[in-house]
Amino acid sequence: MIEVLKIMPKVMITRPKAPAKILADRLSDLGYLPILEPLLKIHLHPKPIDCSGVQAVVFTSAHAVASFCKTNTEYRFAAFAVGHATASEARSNKFSVVYQGTQGAKALIDEILDKCSPEMGEILHVSGDEVKINIARALQEFGFKARREVVYRAEPVKKFSEPGFEALKKGTIDAVIFFSPRTGQNFANLIRNAQMEGVCRTLRAFCFSRPVAAELNCLAWKDVIIAREPSTDSLLAALRKCFN
Repeated sequence: MIEVLKIMPKVMITRPKAPAKILADRLSDLGYLPILEPLLKIHLHPKPIDCSGVQAVVFTSAHAVASFCKTNTEYRFAAFAVGHATASEARSNKFSVVYQGTQGAKALIDEILDKCSPEMGEILHVSGDEVKINIARALQEFGFKARREVVYRAEPVKKFSEPGFEALKKGTIDAVIFFSPRTGQNFANLIRNAQMEGVCRTLRAFCFSRPVAAELNCLAWKDVIIAREPSTDSLLAALRKCFN
């Protein structure tokens, strides 16, 4: 067992706790040793939302689905979801029709324009406190009645966990996975605050998209790998290609 652990690449996961655990299971199945280091703390703020006249709801994260479903029981409309994890969470919460996009918010907007029409009712975007693209505003430009409801907040952690800090300091991590620009930005800030820039020279950064990688350019990495498309499957494919 000791010999096996020595050759298993150690991969740090910087996602929030709940999706990090799901990803950790996938990495373990693929032969990697996952190290959980959530760099964003999620605070759910569930609230009743008026869904009368809504034809479809848009979820851009699994946290939005979880928070929405704590206080709302309306599932008669279609759900549009960004990413596999978000779509899976929507399905598990009784949404029977889920349109799943894996190319990010812009592609999801095109999908909504293709499948919905302004005459059919309002589009409700349920999200966190920060979004890169305001989907509701974008849809309004095409004549839709659309609004955004914030149901959770993502707070950057102020320091690495003790195990994570020690693993980075000792150089026992082989790769770090980043899913969002905010996570990448916080990692870079924590590294610089701890004056540990040198540890990145032995690390590979695996990034969900180019905007994520852009937040990490301030550090000197062994390598920065960007997924071919913004999806977990594509990111894991890049990981396997590098280490197998």
